[in-house]
Amino acid sequence: MKTVLTLVLISSGVSATPTSSAIAGDVSASVEHFWLDTSGSTQQVKLGTKGQVRLQIRPKKGYKVNDKGPLAVVFVGTPNIIVDRTKMGRADAEGTSDRPVFSSNFLARKTSQDQVRVQATFVLCDTKGTFCELKKESVAIQVAIQP
Repeated sequence: MKTVLTLVLISSGVSATPTSSAIAGDVSASVEHFWLDTSGSTQQVKLGTKGQVRLQIRPKKGYKVNDKGPLAVVFVGTPNIIVDRTKMGRADAEGTSDRPVFSSNFLARKTSQDQVRVQATFVLCDTKGTFCELKKESVAIQVAIQP
């Protein structure tokens, strides 16, 4: 059975929804020079159990996340989804400094279709050192909480 995850991406005040549904395990939202990859996030969970939300900032070829600029991720749950760690910074990142990964567990408290919003702040630079830009991005991870 294939599970579909819908992502909503908000970039610099412009809202966009990917044109095709992504399959679990290959879920990302694309912007011009990077991807926000949420594969590995729990999409279905039983009531009263834990799941995980995960975000990797994946720059496209020729770009990187600046290792000296701001880097922060906030996982925003709901009354139905209680996220263990909501605010994370550079020290909490896994993966490489130019492709950081953030993750947190959550508890499913009520049967519903819900979402965890992820807000990421980072500086994206080209690898030539001629371009850097502060990015503030948001993505929603849909979660089905089952009885």
